[in-house]
Amino acid sequence: MKPTLLKLTAVLLILAGVFTSCQETPNPIDPDKPPVTKYPIDISFTEYSLALEYECLWNDSNFNYDNAIIIINSDEEMDEYFSCHYNKIHNPIDFSKYTLLLTSWQTREHVLKNSKKLQQLSHYQYQLNIELFVDEHLIHEKWIGALLVEKLSKESTIELKTTLVKPKFILPVSVTEQNIIDFFNMVFPIKSGHLFDKSPCFFTTLPSNKDTCLIINSMNEFRSACECSNDLPEIDFDNYTLIIGKKHLANLSVHISEQKIIEDNVLTLYLCIFIPDSGFTAMHQAYHWGLYPKLSNKSFFVEYTYF
Repeated sequence: MKPTLLKLTAVLLILAGVFTSCQETPNPIDPDKPPVTKYPIDISFTEYSLALEYECLWNDSNFNYDNAIIIINSDEEMDEYFSCHYNKIHNPIDFSKYTLLLTSWQTREHVLKNSKKLQQLSHYQYQLNIELFVDEHLIHEKWIGALLVEKLSKESTIELKTTLVKPKFILPVSVTEQNIIDFFNMVFPIKSGHLFDKSPCFFTTLPSNKDTCLIINSMNEFRSACECSNDLPEIDFDNYTLIIGKKHLANLSVHISEQKIIEDNVLTLYLCIFIPDSGFTAMHQAYHWGLYPKLSNKSFFVEYTYF
């Protein structure tokens, strides 16, 4: 397993969106009095990252990763937690309008994804709830995350709560039909050792470095995806879903070691990429396929995890 991972949230964005305002209702006792605010209130936020600022990094030496949250309301406070090799950040935050919430935490489990919810509990009290979806792999991970919110007052306090969630995984079924196994062994070279090997029947028109994945739920979809005249094995698509894909990798010893799906409001396929301590550096294509119990018709995403 790989050393400590430092994961930053996705793209640098300065909010142009709309933030949630207080939910006010008329005073039930005296309608002439100010309206009553009902708590808790969900607060909108935008993920913030330095990913586009190539010369800037979070200064993680100032973090203890003890599930803390830091409220940043000025450029001077921001300077304590990040550093740039050249001048200042290209797209500075307007701290007269926004507050940056900088979070840090660590786990002993491998985190697949996280879900965040920010709520206002009272006039000055807030709570950030983060659910960490973990799998069975044990690995020490450190995280830094940043959220941009509408300007908070200096009196505001924020409590951070993190919860570990072990989701129910959908695993590929064990295929026993030899004709199906033989077909995919032929069209998806598993470990050929050749550079830029391509499948003879699938993804042949795609650039070698383009990752792709298909979810197939009928024989017609299966035939449409196949680009050669091979006889396709019959698959019971009334009970199964076929997933096929390819991943561009930069080392012949690096390969896809396992796959699994998490289903909630979307379907997310996780492909585990095994990275050995040594190997021959060369670009190649890693193909994968799997038969799953019939999957619901939901949005489909692919995520890669590395070990």
